[in-house]
Amino acid sequence: AGGNNGKTQPCYHNLQGKNDYGKLGHAEVVGMKIPASKYEDFAREYFKLLGPDGSRPDQFGDRGPEYRNLIGVPGGKESPFVQSLLSATKKEGDKVDFAKGKGNDADLKALVWIM
Repeated sequence: AGGNNGKTQPCYHNLQGKNDYGKLGHAEVVGMKIPASKYEDFAREYFKLLGPDGSRPDQFGDRGPEYRNLIGVPGGKESPFVQSLLSATKKEGDKVDFAKGKGNDADLKALVWIM
C-alpha cells in the first residue's frame, strides 16, 4: 500500500527484481476491520510495540520504505480516527509523530505515516 506508481503491478521481493513493491514505493500492510468503539484500544496496543525512542521492534533489521510505519484509515489524515491515534500515543508515552503519507514515503524512526 502507499505507492504512487499506478502503472505497474507490484510483486514481492524476487531474484529478478521485477516490479519489486519496495522499489515501486509500496509498504507492507495488514488489512483489519476494527469497531470504531475499539479503535483507540487497538492503537494503544500498536504503540506499545514501539521502543522508548519510537523505534519498531524490527527497525534495525527490516529497513526501507516498504517497512515504514503506516496506518491507513478512511479519510486519511482528516479521519476522525486520527484523534484516537493522538490520544493513544499520548497514553503510551508520546513516542511518535504523525505525517500525511503521500506514497513513496521514507522509513523514519518515530514517525507514522497516515494515509
